[in-house]
Amino acid sequence: MFEYQTLNKKIWDSYPSSNLKNNLAAEMQGLILNFLRSLLIDIQRTSAIVYFPLPSLNPENHWFYENPSPQFLQQIDLLQGEIPDLSKQFFNGHKPIENFPAGISLITPFKFRSESIGLLMIEGDRLSKETVEHQTSLFAEKLHQTLIETELDAQRLEIAALKNVTRTQSSGYDINAIQINIINNIRSIFKSEEVFLIEFNKDNANLGIKKHLGLQNNWLSQESLVMEEGLIWQSVFSKKIVEVADVQKNSLFNPNFDGLAGVLVQSIIIISLAADGKILGALTLINTLHPLMDKDRKDLLLAMTAALTNAMVSFNLFQQLKISNENLEVSRMELLNSRNTLRTLFDSIPASMYIIDQKFNLLAINMSRANRAKQPPNKLVGGICYEKLFGLSEPCSGCRILETYDTLRSTSRIHRQWMDDERFIEWEISTYPIQSDEDVPKQAILIEQDVTDKRNLESNLIQSEKLAAVGQLAAGVAHEINNPLAAIIANAQLMLREVPEENKDLRDSLKLIEVAGSRASQVVKNLLGFARKEQYDFERIDLNETIHNALSLVQHEINSRSINIILDLNSHLPLATASKDHLQGVWINLIMNAIDAFDMKPGEIFISTKFIDDKFIISVIDNGKGISQEKLTRIFEPFFTTKSAGRGTGLGLSVCHRIIKKHGGLISVESKLNQGTKFTISLPASLSFKITSD
Repeated sequence: MFEYQTLNKKIWDSYPSSNLKNNLAAEMQGLILNFLRSLLIDIQRTSAIVYFPLPSLNPENHWFYENPSPQFLQQIDLLQGEIPDLSKQFFNGHKPIENFPAGISLITPFKFRSESIGLLMIEGDRLSKETVEHQTSLFAEKLHQTLIETELDAQRLEIAALKNVTRTQSSGYDINAIQINIINNIRSIFKSEEVFLIEFNKDNANLGIKKHLGLQNNWLSQESLVMEEGLIWQSVFSKKIVEVADVQKNSLFNPNFDGLAGVLVQSIIIISLAADGKILGALTLINTLHPLMDKDRKDLLLAMTAALTNAMVSFNLFQQLKISNENLEVSRMELLNSRNTLRTLFDSIPASMYIIDQKFNLLAINMSRANRAKQPPNKLVGGICYEKLFGLSEPCSGCRILETYDTLRSTSRIHRQWMDDERFIEWEISTYPIQSDEDVPKQAILIEQDVTDKRNLESNLIQSEKLAAVGQLAAGVAHEINNPLAAIIANAQLMLREVPEENKDLRDSLKLIEVAGSRASQVVKNLLGFARKEQYDFERIDLNETIHNALSLVQHEINSRSINIILDLNSHLPLATASKDHLQGVWINLIMNAIDAFDMKPGEIFISTKFIDDKFIISVIDNGKGISQEKLTRIFEPFFTTKSAGRGTGLGLSVCHRIIKKHGGLISVESKLNQGTKFTISLPASLSFKITSD
């Protein structure tokens, strides 16, 4: 019996397919009995016995019976002790035994692939040699054909499963569907009663999820767990397949961790799922119908679990890529928002800004500078700065950008851009290095600021300080002049009393001295009033008188410029409530502006007063050079002047505007170039509000 088993194991191990062995072990009893019955019908016999030892079958179940009689069984029992000796005849010569007891028609080995794999014993009368050879060959041929078909069916099943797994991996299924599909194919091929998957936490291999797959392609349960010692633990850390035929006899078996609730575990197969040295999980097959047995069967299982592992790795990589893409998208949006914010800020700054490299190439430019160049930024970027912005063929005269690159320091210079013969814009051009990680400037930013108003303001402030000093000096001088004038007038009046009426010439001379002294005293008085602090002393005054006083103060300018003054003053004007000194300052300012409008040429100044609708209307009109419309809207702004440098401070009209507003009135202007200018002042007849000093 032992030689039969050894030889059959040799034949068994030579089968090319592991599934063939499984089917042999599972279906051999039925196949042999079916072939045996067919053989008995062909040879017209009723009973037979086959001895067929296979390693996968129970060692006590190598005998197959078909209607044996008690006598036949008794004879076979007697022969069993002789089988080891008879085996030499069976397996060495492969010939039937000729000497055997009566009642036995045939004892012969049957072959598969030229190897004797079993012993056939038929009850009854003896058969002819030809019949024996024919029937045993036919028996072996049928067995061989069935085995081949069984092998092909197993191979088809394996190929179909592998195709299904491959198709699943290349499809757009989610990881859950892929896992279910692959595990179902594994369960189908290896005929497992139950199967479950453990997925370990990617950050902590001691934590995982246990997923029990049902027959309806769904997870019956999913539970979190902590790694415990057991057969799964052994497979995971050894990274090998663990197969146990009887778990009850294995001390490592951990029912709570290695098994399933409510499932009686008899046998178990565990495969660790690992990639690049990292454990992803483990697949467990419970109560598999056929054991793995050999390398081919194990290789098939490893190939299918490798597909499962690859799917899990691909899914993890996809998830990581998805998260990375989301992070990149968030970063991209943040960068885009930052870029848009910086671009908006860059374009919103009123100062002209642009960035250039060491070869003077424009890298960026804001809207303010692009508008000055009268081109959109995209048409300017990439060009040479001095060509695109200044229309030059070489770097600008005085350009200090190279100094910035050499010294790593910011620089500043002034550039005056002439608009016409009189007007210009003064630009302050600053350069700043943009340093790289190596502290080497490869780019520089230039900022051009319009400082024309700033420069004018500085000049006007200086002029105002000079005027303030002159005003203080004039006040002191006026007081010094006023004292001798008072003595001259007083002495002239005393002498007039002493000179007889008959001495007309002398009296006329004294009266002339008195009038001249009084006039000089009035000029000093008016000068003192003009230089006085901004204290508004409202009283009932004659507007015409204030105009005459103002004219007397500027009479010298009028006479020296050949200016013709035309007066149309209403002699019936009512008295106005106003600050005499302040209004007088307004008339002086308007008259002097009119005189300056003639540019040392002769001209006419027309001054009129009217009383209409309870309002005083005063007009000052000249036929000078006029004011352009773009400047006309700004003439009442502090320090804005249409006069050339050194001839005006830009404060006169703003002061006039403030004084008229204090009186509750309005001042307006009309002008045309080369035709003249008209100022119109409207003052209320009486003040209905309390005026406070500035």
